[in-house]
Amino acid sequence: MLLMFTFLVCGQRLIKILPRHWCIQLEGRGTPYVFQTKLLRTTTFRAALLYLSIFLMSTSILYAYLLWNSITLTSGQTDAAIEADIADLSKRFKEGGISSLARRVAVLSRDPRLSIYLLIDPQGLPMAGNLNKVPHLKDAGEGWKEFEFVRITNNFEEKHAARAKTFTFPQGFYLLVGRDVEEFHKFSEVIFNSMVYGLGMTVLFGLVGGVIVSRNFTQRIDSINRTSSDIMAGDLSRRIPVKGSGDEIDQLGINLNKMLSRIESLMNGMRDVTDNIAHDLRSPINRVRNKLEVTLMKPASPEDYKKIIQETIAEADELLAVFNALLSVAQLEAGARDIQKEMLDVVNLTKQAVEFMEPVGEEIGARFDLDLPEAPILMKVAQPLMSQALINLIDNAIKYGSSDETVISVGLTKSKNTLIIYVEDNGPGIPPSDMSRVTERFVRLDASRNRPGSGLGLSLVSAIARSHGGKLRLKQNLPQGLKAEIVLTLDT
Repeated sequence: MLLMFTFLVCGQRLIKILPRHWCIQLEGRGTPYVFQTKLLRTTTFRAALLYLSIFLMSTSILYAYLLWNSITLTSGQTDAAIEADIADLSKRFKEGGISSLARRVAVLSRDPRLSIYLLIDPQGLPMAGNLNKVPHLKDAGEGWKEFEFVRITNNFEEKHAARAKTFTFPQGFYLLVGRDVEEFHKFSEVIFNSMVYGLGMTVLFGLVGGVIVSRNFTQRIDSINRTSSDIMAGDLSRRIPVKGSGDEIDQLGINLNKMLSRIESLMNGMRDVTDNIAHDLRSPINRVRNKLEVTLMKPASPEDYKKIIQETIAEADELLAVFNALLSVAQLEAGARDIQKEMLDVVNLTKQAVEFMEPVGEEIGARFDLDLPEAPILMKVAQPLMSQALINLIDNAIKYGSSDETVISVGLTKSKNTLIIYVEDNGPGIPPSDMSRVTERFVRLDASRNRPGSGLGLSLVSAIARSHGGKLRLKQNLPQGLKAEIVLTLDT
């Protein structure tokens, strides 16, 4: 069961929506307590708490500003109305004296709204106004006062808050003008409570949202960890699950899967290389050993010893050439070889490779057809590596050309920013099913097992092409033969 829906705290049963494996239970005096240890350690939940804290802080500041602004605005309006009343009553006093002031206060006191008036004589007794008694004031002097008074509403007495300003007239008369601010206090309290409840709901929903998001994120990370554990245990075929949502976790999974596929391919290639080394190098090593053993078993002249030593050196050189080619392929594929490129004429480079291999082709009666442009084509290449690649392709065409008359076509084509150097022969070619295999290290088709070679020629050409940002492409050369193309991208 993925979720544990209930837990006990102080004997009460509460709803819970957190995964069971996120919880640990501590026994204490018979009451179980649950702590979300794993949840609190997750990055997403901590990020959610941080975001929630920042949001609460900014929201609290905004609410406090709105509340303060509302109080200030309303208080300002109330104070302005009180000041206006005092100014009007002061004018009445100046024009008609205390009697005119008392009549005006009596008239204003009949207003059932929130205005408060009280005129007090020098003896401290009410003369006019809508307060039935003199309120208790902390400070009897002039200025702003806040106090409570009793208002009768529907035959019920209610205590209300009031804000007023007192003013002293000559001869000891005392005037209090104010407003009933009980409704405003209630309104402020409602706003404050709403703010508190709103922040509380924000915290609640923020925590629940953080738990849900953290849970989903943790599940996906757990799937990656499980897959990683299986891979570390030796199962290189495992891949990280991808939901297909296209988010950053999916992108991470896709990239990691590509990396795992590459690692698996390299590991499989390493196993194949090991098998092929054991198969293809065992025979020449055994020949060297057997030849030396036979030489030791029978008497021979110094000339015979010299001949055998020369043959052994030649076979050892072949083995060294195989290991050097294997090392070059490995270094190029790993990017560990320092490649010094320079701007060269690829047309001239191709001509030089053909001229170098012409004597070898003439020994078997091969004919070369060149299709090269007259204008030079400049691009940055590593001259030794590119020459080696072209020589390998031409050598491959010479070895596997037609038994009747070998015709080798070497050419170069250019289109937009793509350059193709090709070598064609009229030999038996390669079956389409084996086209993708022959560029692997030590891969030799059954038909070529009886011919000299190590199975590294096309592998080295492919590695050189990739080191130049290109690729080796093999095609059928109709009506028969093989067409090998080095496809390069020209610098723009």
